[in-house]
Amino acid sequence: MNHSHGETEASSSKAFRRAEEMHTSGIPKGKKLKLDDDYSHAFLGTYNPETNPFEPKSTGVPMSFPSKELHKVAKGSLDDGVKIPQTTRQMEARCPYIFYGNVLDVSHETWKRISQFLYAIAPEYVNTQSFSALSRKEGYIHNLPKNNRSNIFPRSPATVVDAMPHTKEWWPSWDTRKQLSSINPESQGIYQVCEKLGKMLIEERGVISVGQQTEILNQCKRLNLMWVGHYKLTAIEPEQVERILGYPVCHTQSGGLDREERLKLLNHSFQIDTVGYHLSPLKSLFPVGLSILSLHSGIGGAEIAIHNLGLRLKSVVSVELSETNQRILRTWWENTKQGGKLVQIKDISKLTSVKLQSLMDELGGFDLIICQGPYTPSTSKAALDPENPAAFDFRVFFEFFRVLEIVRNTMPSKCQC
Repeated sequence: MNHSHGETEASSSKAFRRAEEMHTSGIPKGKKLKLDDDYSHAFLGTYNPETNPFEPKSTGVPMSFPSKELHKVAKGSLDDGVKIPQTTRQMEARCPYIFYGNVLDVSHETWKRISQFLYAIAPEYVNTQSFSALSRKEGYIHNLPKNNRSNIFPRSPATVVDAMPHTKEWWPSWDTRKQLSSINPESQGIYQVCEKLGKMLIEERGVISVGQQTEILNQCKRLNLMWVGHYKLTAIEPEQVERILGYPVCHTQSGGLDREERLKLLNHSFQIDTVGYHLSPLKSLFPVGLSILSLHSGIGGAEIAIHNLGLRLKSVVSVELSETNQRILRTWWENTKQGGKLVQIKDISKLTSVKLQSLMDELGGFDLIICQGPYTPSTSKAALDPENPAAFDFRVFFEFFRVLEIVRNTMPSKCQC
């Protein structure tokens, strides 16, 4: 590394100022987001998010997540007309590569704001139904090439029946479900619902009205109920959801969690085949393996996807607050006999410029910085979009951005891309 500690901090602080300008560009007059001038201290080694909280305000009325025109956001502009400065387009080619993904149903306005900080790279939206037995909209912002993409093999089941072939015998023709429309971790009252629906079918000897079919089907969709016997329904199990999402069976069991907790984790995790398809250009870029800085790793979806693509993980620095998630990732790492180095860090605020410099010196830098937008069920109102259907905390996002800027302003001289 040729940059001194002081130069890194100064350039990172300037980069944050540039991002501030990007963040407010294109927003109607009178609705610009006010960023704290003092937030530049976040790039210094003394940063403490508890004593220096950053709470952005909403820039406008949130819009719904686009349900159509997936993959059709034009390069160089966002689909709502926000102009992208030419200088920020050049950031797309800079190393290390970045990949930010979110599986939450965040608003269109939120995606616009995220994009303005991530060098105005347009989001890429995708529905996981093209890759799996789950139908869910996900969004990614990245600077990876979009050509030469390929699928993970073997692929995850394409339908629910493929994932659970034992249900095929009992699946009625009027239950038209092919994929899960959601992952519902709810447990309370499910047994009673299944008993009630089963009793209805038995009493009618399976010959039920269209209205009764609709009632049963609505409950099946809401609670993820599966046919496991003659007129018999039961809730989907975490192992079956793991298979649908592309994770090893019993992957979340190592965390010592109950059914509901495991399903909550899986609900907020990447679908492996989907994220793997978008990460697949890494195979030609780093044929001998790569080093990753993984922020908010969760249960290791990105790491598993890269491994399933056949790439060697030379080193992974995983930053994850949850000790349970850390244990799940560490167990997978050991079970798959990874030959690289796994460094686990709990608190992202500990990643100061000094710590990051030390890690980059030790590991030779990072080829990819990846972040999965974490689920934050309880956060201060000031950090959230008040009408956003998902709990997106911009303070958490800005921690990712802070780390990203330090690394990108330290590594250019070592970039091999």
